[in-house]
Amino acid sequence: MEESTVQPTNNKKSMKKSTKTLLIVLSCIFFLFAALVPVILFAGKGSGDLVEEVPYENFLMRHVVSGDDEYYEIIDYLGSDTVIKIPAYAYNGVPVTKIADGVFDASKRPHYETVTGFEFVDYETGEEACNIESIGENAFFGCSSLTEFTIPESVGSVGANAFAESGVETLTIKDASTLKFEEGALDNAGNLVNLVITGASSNI
Repeated sequence: MEESTVQPTNNKKSMKKSTKTLLIVLSCIFFLFAALVPVILFAGKGSGDLVEEVPYENFLMRHVVSGDDEYYEIIDYLGSDTVIKIPAYAYNGVPVTKIADGVFDASKRPHYETVTGFEFVDYETGEEACNIESIGENAFFGCSSLTEFTIPESVGSVGANAFAESGVETLTIKDASTLKFEEGALDNAGNLVNLVITGASSNI
């Protein structure tokens, strides 16, 4: 009596079909996950909080919504200008309030050694404007071609090594009354010969 080979063949076909279906389902889940994760990097830190990374002009921004507060922080520069314009606002008129740690650190990107200036402007009007409240650590580290820098009156803190090893010769502070420099903010900025201060601050 001959043994039947039909059943094993059917089993193989069934297994292949099940495997194919499983792969399709997993692929769909993967692509859905890949589409969502880059957009929302962190949600739920607090009730209604949102943090996401978004491009704006030549910058990569961190968009933060926390309760009634909403603002942007500069976390990277993607352009190649030698005079970089820092925006006062990003999308929908929301202010840009921080230059994060190491954004223009020349030890990480040699291009910053060629940057000669920074301007704070409203991109919509082209006029001078600034909402930056803090400048992070190593923000302008090693910017050797940067000879002049003006710290706008909106800035309340400058991080450690922010201008370390830079070429700044003249540093102008528009309002020093509430400004705080962290220790080492000007370390090895050997070219600094002019410090122009309006207001007064015991933190400098």
